[in-house]
Amino acid sequence: MLALYAVSFSIKFNSLVLCSVGLVALWSLQLRAAEYDIHQRLNDFVLLAFFIFVIFSVKLAVCVLINEKVMVFNKSRRSRQMFEVLSSVNQNLIGFDSSEQEIFSKVCRIITEDIGLEQTCVMVFQPYTGRVDAPHTYKVAWRYVFPEHDCSHGSGVFPIELSRISEANGFKALQHSGCCSGCGWYRQYETMKSFPIYRSGHIHGVLTVFDGNGFIFDADMHRLFEDLVKDISFALTSLDDHIQLKLGYEAFEYSQEAIIITDPQGNIINVNPSFSRITGYSAEEALGHNPRLLKSNKQSDEFYREMWQTLLEKGSWSGEFCNKRKNGELYVQRGTISTVTDQRGEVKHLIAVMEDVTRQQQAEEYARRLANFDTLTGLPNRNKLNDVFFKSSNQAEKQRRSLAVMFIDLDDFKHVNDAMGHQFGDEVLKAVADRLQQQIDLDDTLFRFSGDEFLLLSPYDSVGTIELAQSLIASVSKTFTIGGKVINIGCSIGIAISPSDGLTIDQLVGSADAAMYRAKGAGRGTYAFSRQTCRPMPWKNSTSNMIWRWR
Repeated sequence: MLALYAVSFSIKFNSLVLCSVGLVALWSLQLRAAEYDIHQRLNDFVLLAFFIFVIFSVKLAVCVLINEKVMVFNKSRRSRQMFEVLSSVNQNLIGFDSSEQEIFSKVCRIITEDIGLEQTCVMVFQPYTGRVDAPHTYKVAWRYVFPEHDCSHGSGVFPIELSRISEANGFKALQHSGCCSGCGWYRQYETMKSFPIYRSGHIHGVLTVFDGNGFIFDADMHRLFEDLVKDISFALTSLDDHIQLKLGYEAFEYSQEAIIITDPQGNIINVNPSFSRITGYSAEEALGHNPRLLKSNKQSDEFYREMWQTLLEKGSWSGEFCNKRKNGELYVQRGTISTVTDQRGEVKHLIAVMEDVTRQQQAEEYARRLANFDTLTGLPNRNKLNDVFFKSSNQAEKQRRSLAVMFIDLDDFKHVNDAMGHQFGDEVLKAVADRLQQQIDLDDTLFRFSGDEFLLLSPYDSVGTIELAQSLIASVSKTFTIGGKVINIGCSIGIAISPSDGLTIDQLVGSADAAMYRAKGAGRGTYAFSRQTCRPMPWKNSTSNMIWRWR
């Protein structure tokens, strides 16, 4: 470059010397005009003028060549400078350690300092809401400016004409100011260009460069900036993909459910840490094997055939089944198995997401038992009565039979509690419940109704129901030995028959309760039917009166 300037200076200096010599020669001719005739003087003057014209023509041609070389050199230098900026930006875009804020801040600084522009700004928009009244209006969520001004981090709404975004009037909000018009700082720029930045296929922001110092923004420079924003857009999209992959990895690694990935043949190719925690098998022990290593043989082959058929037809299966841990312990798992297919619809992988619900089912079963079963005797309680009565009455109706409800009350049990204490009384109740259960069939259901009261649902038979009531009274009347102490107690039973004594369980229980009190009034240790046409049988246990005998 210095050589070009030196040649240019030399030509200018030589031209000046030649012109000076020509003028001196012309002055000398004027002084000696008397010695020459007019024709000779004209010839000399024309020859001198032609010589000077040739000199200046050569000088002009050389200067044009030099200027072209200078322009090519400057263009090459600016292109090299821009490529260096692109390289520097790409170096900052490589990797996923930097956040979006750090990337844009670095880009603005590099463009401004390394290219020599006056100011660079990146505006990031909020997600597009698709307003009907302003289809191309975006609200700025954040802006990155170098160098910064007091208002650089303000917000605003900017109308954008996407088809003209690379022009000054395509980005209307930036026509007359640097980055915003919200402060007193003002600058009228000679050059202002805007380029859209896309992220995952959607416009994410705008890169705008400003200059008022004569920066030449030709077509080549425009293309270089377009390449720059394409690189930025690609980096942002790659960052989104990386974030999604990272989220997927974290979900896989930190999920509390066991995740199993298999090939189309069902061979395990990956498992997460929760799989090892639940099953006891390490990843190394599971890889390459079929999930059948967890099989408990609690499900039939038909179950697995239906599961695979559902997978092939619907692409997923949901349910629960029993598996076996490495230590042989059985557990219940619930979850979903899904197929992953390629563009041709062929299965590439199978993904199973399963959770261990053993403790949950145990807790649910425990809560269910607390709600429906007596904790002392283990018998169903009155909460379970409605459900059992509904099923028993439907079955009796199908069989064209009636249902008997027996209300069983222990005679003078209150005296046992008062004399011996509630703990002793609880032991007596458990022994009574065992005795009563030994007398009933599979079709009968015994309930602990409350306190010392029990309830029995049984299919009605004119003879069998009476025999059952007699056997229950006889069993309770036998001697009990509780904690080394011998005690004799009895019971009274009231019997109601559906549907004659009631259609609902409440009606039948009320009728049986009233009959039980009639049995007690008849001397205890006996039974009575609710219907007025029925009379208590003339049978009475000889030990109906309570006898205590201590040993």
